[in-house]
Amino acid sequence: MFPTSAPQPGTVARLNLGAGFGYVRDDAGRGSFVFVAELVSHRVLGALRAGQAVRFEMDERGRVVRLVPAQGRP
Repeated sequence: MFPTSAPQPGTVARLNLGAGFGYVRDDAGRGSFVFVAELVSHRVLGALRAGQAVRFEMDERGRVVRLVPAQGRP
């Protein structure tokens, strides 16, 4: 079971924007989680880079349901 609705820090691990998805690695060390491009605004998606700090939320099944660039982190 995964926590829900609490934003957590992470890093963009890999992007495959041509296929419409990417992976985010959480800072707590639990692993990498897939996100689909449809969940991210076009403006944010175009600015994402591998290694970038983000904040994300997951549902109870461990799926990323929200992802935004982190403020004040490299």
